[in-house]
Amino acid sequence: MDSKLQNGLINPLWLPDDIIGLVMEFLSAEDLKQCTLVARIFRHYAQPLLFDFVTVDISLRVLSFNSFTILRCRDLPAFLTSNPDRGFLFKHLKCTATVNDITSLYPVLPYFTQLRSLTLSCGLAPPLFQHMRFQNFPMLKKLVLTDISSIAAVVQSFGLIPREHEWEELSLTVVKNYIENSDDLPPEPIFLPPIRTFRLFDAQGRSPMSISLLLGYLHPMLTNLHRLIASTSGFHSADIIRLIEDNVSTLKSLDTSQVYDTDVLLPRLLKNNIMHDIVLRLPIVPTAVANYLTTLEEIFSDPQCFVSMRQISFVLKSNYSLNELGDHCGLWARLSESLSRFPNLDTVTILLELSEMMDWDWFESMSISANDLDVYPSFESLRKMGRLQVAGKT
Repeated sequence: MDSKLQNGLINPLWLPDDIIGLVMEFLSAEDLKQCTLVARIFRHYAQPLLFDFVTVDISLRVLSFNSFTILRCRDLPAFLTSNPDRGFLFKHLKCTATVNDITSLYPVLPYFTQLRSLTLSCGLAPPLFQHMRFQNFPMLKKLVLTDISSIAAVVQSFGLIPREHEWEELSLTVVKNYIENSDDLPPEPIFLPPIRTFRLFDAQGRSPMSISLLLGYLHPMLTNLHRLIASTSGFHSADIIRLIEDNVSTLKSLDTSQVYDTDVLLPRLLKNNIMHDIVLRLPIVPTAVANYLTTLEEIFSDPQCFVSMRQISFVLKSNYSLNELGDHCGLWARLSESLSRFPNLDTVTILLELSEMMDWDWFESMSISANDLDVYPSFESLRKMGRLQVAGKT
C-alpha cells in the first residue's frame, strides 16, 4: 500500500477512473481533503465537482465537495478574473433571496458558458436578464424562480428572455400573499418554446389562491409537458387539473401529492394515456375516501388501459384512523387486486403524511402508522408480487 501511495504522488494514474468516480460520488468535504493529500489525481477530479454548483449568498459556507458558496457578491469577480478557466466549471448558479445587489455579477457572466441551471429570486431576475446574452448560454435549460409575489414579476422576467431560447425545465415558487391582476398581463401572449418539465410550489398558504392568470400567461410553454410536479396545497385544484387535462396526451410523470381531487377527475383523465408514474392524494373525510376508492377501483378495473404505468403512489393523511382503515378493508382489497393485474406496474407506494395540529395522545392510539399498513391484509395481492412499498412523509 505504501508503494502505491508513493506511486500516486509520482504517477497519479495508478487508480482507475471508474473507481475514482465512485469514490468521489460519496465523499464529504473532509474526506476529499484527506484524499487529495494521498494522491494528486483527486484534485483533478475534485475541481469540477467543487464548482459544479455555486451559491452566491451571505450566509455561512456549505461544507460539501459539490457545492461552493461565495460569501459576498463582490468576491466572485475577483475569484474568476484571477483564473478565468474556473467559470467554465460552473454548471449551476444560485442567487439567494438574501442577495439584493447582483451588479457585481454582470461583468463575469460571460465566464459561465457551460451554465446548465439558474436559480434566483424573481425580484433579481429582470436586472440579471437585462445583462445576459442568452445566445452565449446554449446549455442553460433549467430556470428556477423563487419568491414570486405577483404575476407582474413573472411577466417582467419572461419579457426579457428572447423567444429563440429553448428551456427544458421551469420551476416556480410563489409566496403566501401572491396576487394576480389582469391589468398586469401584456397585450400579447408569451412567445417561448414549450418545456418538458414544470414544477409549481406555493408557500403552504391556508386559503386557496388562484393561479389561473399565471398558467394562462405561461400556456404556450405548457403545452407539451412530460413531467408535472404540483406541490400546491394552497392553490385551487381546478387550475392544476385543467393544466393536466391540456397535457394528458404527453404527460409521463405526474406528482399531485398536494392537490385535493375530490371529484376523482385525475384518474379519468389518465386512462388510456402514456403515463409512467403518478402520485395521487386521497381525501381527508372518511366518506370521501370511500367514494374515491370505489371510483378508483372502477377506473383501474381494465388493466389494458394502463399498460404504460410503472409506479403509482397514494398519499394518506396520518389522521386516517384505524377504524376507517378497517371499514375500507374491502375497498382497498378490490383496488389492490385491480392494480396487481397491471402488466407493467413495478411499485405501488402508500405515503403516510403526518397531519399538522395533531393531538398526540389521540394520534398514538387511533391513527394509522406505517407498521399498520405494512401488515394490512387488503394489500396482500400487491405484497405477494413484491410491488408494495410503505413510506412516511413529513
